[in-house]
Amino acid sequence: VKKWKEHVPELGMFTGFRKNKIANPKDPAYLSRYILEACYGIIIHFWSVPFSFLIMLLDIKMYSGNSNLWLTVLLPVAIVNAILIVLPAFILKYNLPKLVRLYEISNKKGEQ
Repeated sequence: VKKWKEHVPELGMFTGFRKNKIANPKDPAYLSRYILEACYGIIIHFWSVPFSFLIMLLDIKMYSGNSNLWLTVLLPVAIVNAILIVLPAFILKYNLPKLVRLYEISNKKGEQ
């Protein structure tokens, strides 16, 4: 993950800020919001994987055996989509323990 994570584009801004860099690593409120964004991202990305395959059920002709659309188009697109969805989730899972540790350290410093 460490080698290729910089090549995956960051497009999500669920809570309203960019995550390319930690802007204020000593502010517990900022880190809490950053962790919340990461958790939302992990959940949304992993839940999107099954839905990328469920779209194949919309091919009505598939049920009568008259369509190869699901095999020639829908299945390959669903597989590629699932792979592309999982990559950012792996990056978020990779970074989350570090963010939590940074948050704990900043909270301890704030209490003193």
